[in-house]
Amino acid sequence: MFQEAVDVCRAGLAVHPSYLSARVTLGRALVELQQFDEAQRELEHVLQSAPENLAAIRGLADSFHRQGALTEALAQYRAALAIARHDPDLEQVVADLEHQVEPKALRMPLTGCPSSRRPGSFWCTRRRPNAPAARRPSPRSNGC
Repeated sequence: MFQEAVDVCRAGLAVHPSYLSARVTLGRALVELQQFDEAQRELEHVLQSAPENLAAIRGLADSFHRQGALTEALAQYRAALAIARHDPDLEQVVADLEHQVEPKALRMPLTGCPSSRRPGSFWCTRRRPNAPAARRPSPRSNGC
């Protein structure tokens, strides 16, 4: 029913062009229909007015990801993770894309620990399905 969602959103936006939620819904529906250029225009329009709109950032990331633009997708997923800290799904997507896009030496640690660049330090947590999240050292602890 994605085409129906596109039609309804466009009709509503003709009357209320500043309704950002409708633009996000339109953008996400366009991503599902693989109309990526239009989707990105809608989602970027939202981000001009509301730069921390998590749904728009994730929609833009999904659009890039589906097109195979992994570097751009990773940047958007990281921006989403900065807003939705500790979201396990976002953490997993970021970790997966980092392994695909970046050489090991250039990966950003997921912790805020200044010593996390030492050999053998924590770079990312890869969880098995239904496994508890790995415990990260506290930035205040001496274990950093």
